[in-house]
Amino acid sequence: MADNDKLIPTSEEAAESLKRIVDSLVTMLKFCGITEEQFSGFVQTAYREVDVPENSPSHDPSLSKQQMVFYGSLLSMWYQDPEFVDDHGDPRALPMHGVPSMTSLLKKAVALYPEASKDANLEYVIRRLVEAGAIEERSGEYHILEPHFRINTPGSVAAINQIALGAEYIETCAHNTTTPKEKRRFQRIARGPSFPVEEVPRIKALLEDQGMNLLLQLDGMLENPEKGTSVDVDRAMVAVGLYLTVKEPNTADE
Repeated sequence: MADNDKLIPTSEEAAESLKRIVDSLVTMLKFCGITEEQFSGFVQTAYREVDVPENSPSHDPSLSKQQMVFYGSLLSMWYQDPEFVDDHGDPRALPMHGVPSMTSLLKKAVALYPEASKDANLEYVIRRLVEAGAIEERSGEYHILEPHFRINTPGSVAAINQIALGAEYIETCAHNTTTPKEKRRFQRIARGPSFPVEEVPRIKALLEDQGMNLLLQLDGMLENPEKGTSVDVDRAMVAVGLYLTVKEPNTADE
């Protein structure tokens, strides 16, 4: 996949997302009584104290915003398109060539996302998916392991995309803090401050199973909202995500 500069998120996009985060965050901080001087002090201290590894790459063109959408859609298609599932509705193991195959899967994905994937090379795409832990090769066929593309490469591009996701989450928090109950957006958090560490794998497995099944259903609903209708209707950007955060207790003093 050749480098395509216009697909690489820029520092300007990061700054735009950061402004959304700060605007929403300040709204909530003011509600909590945090002053401008306190907030400025927090930011200045963070910039002095937070270290970024010197060997972090400045950017990774293969992790552009549009291309990440492309990879995720390719995997969703593998789970949902009748050509790539068996009689039980499970994703088939795909050879490199033929029908169905990795070649025909990539061709369909490219047709849906030409801008993000016009430079796509089959061997490169397969390597990226293998590196991400989404697929694996066994006996000349490729097997899908999970229907999503994980961001697991360091660099500014991955960071910029995560900032954009953070902006959406914090905007929802601020919206729900400052609007009447009937106008609030859906937002639920289940949090356990003293959860047994040995039970964390079970929570992860539950999210991978039931959570991913939910997201697959929603993905099908959101994939192409214009399809099958010629009526002019109001539309909105909708995104749904599931996140797991684990902070183990500090045992440094033990």
